Amino acid sequence: ILDMKVTAISRILFKDVIKNIQVPWVKLGIKFSQVCLMCGANDYSGSMIEDDISKSAGANFGTFMTKEMYQEAINSIL
Repeated sequence: ILDMKVTAISRILFKDVIKNIQVPWVKLGIKFSQVCLMCGANDYSGSMIEDDISKSAGANFGTFMTKEMYQEAINSIL
């Protein structure tokens, strides 16, 4: 819930200064990162397709998404 609050408040307070607020799907998971997109984020972890660093550090969520998976994750909340 803190991630949602930080995302929403950042969008409100910094809307004229910070154009893109990123959602780290590898750390938050696909479903929760979709919620954060609805809270004001607009960058679904940039162009990161695979994240071996988070996996090595013990990430609990996926570490790979194809272009189609990105599109589906974003389009399914529109």
